[in-house]
Amino acid sequence: MKQIGEALTEFFKAQGITQDAIAERLGVSQQYVSKLLSGKAAFGKKQAQRFGELFGIQPSWLLTGEGAMLATPASGNTQVIGKNNGTAINGGGKVEAPTGADAQFREYAMRKDAQVDELISQNGRLIRIIERLTEKDD
Repeated sequence: MKQIGEALTEFFKAQGITQDAIAERLGVSQQYVSKLLSGKAAFGKKQAQRFGELFGIQPSWLLTGEGAMLATPASGNTQVIGKNNGTAINGGGKVEAPTGADAQFREYAMRKDAQVDELISQNGRLIRIIERLTEKDD
């Protein structure tokens, strides 16, 4: 568990994310985050899932220490192999150099931003449809 905490500490340090910021996003105390990162507290399923949602970290890696630390990038059919920054192989078999935790985190955040933008767009279309339907009723 200590290796997981050390890797997380390095990851968050590289991102410039403090324990206070992590705690605020998770809705927990900074002391609890400190215990997780030092290996004094183990991740539960719910907390691992939350780390995955917020920071792009594989919940299974948090629970077992096995596999890739970060979620695989969404572009193409790229799969990250190994722990942390393994070699990426795309669907065509081309081997690519590791992008590093910083680039993977940025890509994850961009995917989430794109998803939010799409949801906002969908909501706008639904509102326009509802407005047209209510105008016809009047």
